[in-house]
Order: sequence, then structure tokens, then C-alpha cells
Amino acid sequence: MAQPSERRAAFEAVASLASRAFAERRYDAAMSHLERAHVLGQP
Repeated sequence: MAQPSERRAAFEAVASLASRAFAERRYDAAMSHLERAHVLGQP
């Protein structure tokens, strides 16, 4: 199982991708990244 720090780093990376996609108006990609970030953020 991944360590909390590894999960946090993965969450932050995916959240950054979501933010970038949203800024570029690629809303489908942004939502996909947000869904992944949500899963990574679960305890």
C-alpha cells in the first residue's frame, strides 16, 4: 500500500493536471483528473 506522503504527492500532481486542463478549457479532461484526485484523496 502506498504511504500517505506518496498518495499526497500523487493527489497534488493529478489536481495540478485538473487545474491546467480547466484553464485550457478542456473540461472533459479536467473532470477526469478531478475524479482521480478524489479517489487518491480518500483515506
